[in-house]
Formats: sequence, structure tokens, C-alpha cells
Amino acid sequence: MNGPVLGSLFSGVGLLDYGLHLAGFRHAWFCEADPFRRAILRQRWPGVPVFDDVRTLGAAGAVRVDGVVGGFPCKGASTAGKRTGLDHP
Repeated sequence: MNGPVLGSLFSGVGLLDYGLHLAGFRHAWFCEADPFRRAILRQRWPGVPVFDDVRTLGAAGAVRVDGVVGGFPCKGASTAGKRTGLDHP
């Protein structure tokens, strides 16, 4: 595939990214704070760098991309939780 190249912030387990992959986008890197979710990203996209801190992403070696996508923090919005919405810590 030779589609546009993306970087992904707050990637979670890559569900948004998987949809973008199916649409023809490629990923240059991911950034996710949670170690368990980073492990899943590494399984799904072997060889693609997965960074752990958005605050140091540029210094960590993330390459330039055509676009950046970001996941929404879903813990407060999830129907499985207390539904605290944007007030979730």
C-alpha cells in the first residue's frame, strides 16, 4: 500500500488505526501511555515504532508524517463504566 502516512496519538489498542489501515492509510508510529495497549499495538503492527509519552514524542525519534490522528479518551464516555463523561480524571 502506498497511501498517506499517519502518526497516531493516544492510540489505545488501535481500533481507529485499524479502520484507517483498511482505508489505505499507513502508520509511521503510534503513541500510547498504557503498557498493555502498547503491547497490542506492537502485535498488530510489527516493526512500527510505539512510543510511550506524547510529551517527548519528537525527541524520541518520531518521523514526519502526512497527518496525525488521535483517539478520544473513552473511559469516561464508556457505557461500561460510571459514565462520568469529560469529568473523568
